[in-house]
Amino acid sequence: MALTGYRILVASNTDRITSLFFDPYGPTLNVTSEIIVGPHPTWITGHPTNPSLAFTGLEQQDGVVVALTFDDTAKGTIVGQIPSGGASPASLLATTDALFVGNVRTTPPIPLARVTRFC
Repeated sequence: MALTGYRILVASNTDRITSLFFDPYGPTLNVTSEIIVGPHPTWITGHPTNPSLAFTGLEQQDGVVVALTFDDTAKGTIVGQIPSGGASPASLLATTDALFVGNVRTTPPIPLARVTRFC
C-alpha cells in the first residue's frame, strides 16, 4: 500500500529527533519513532540527492554534526559524526558534495565550516 501522507523530522532541542507521520485525510499527526542523537539538536537538513540521509547539528560548545539515515518507516540510525568546526552549529546546508555548517557561538559570528566526509 502506498504511503498517503508526510513524514516530518523534528529536532526538539532536547536530546532526540522525533519522526512524525501526518495523514492529511485523517487528519492525524502521530509519532512514529525517536532517536537519541545527543544534546540540543536544533536544525535538520536533508541530503539533496539521497532522501534517506539527514544531518543535524548538536548545539554545544564543541559543536558536532551527526549524520543519520532513515528507513521507510522513519526509523533513524546514526551513521557518523564529525566536529562542526566551531561552537553551536545552528544551521546546516547540504549540497551534493559538501555540508556547510553555521556555528553561532564562534568568533567571528556565523562562520561557515565545510564538511565533505558525508556527502
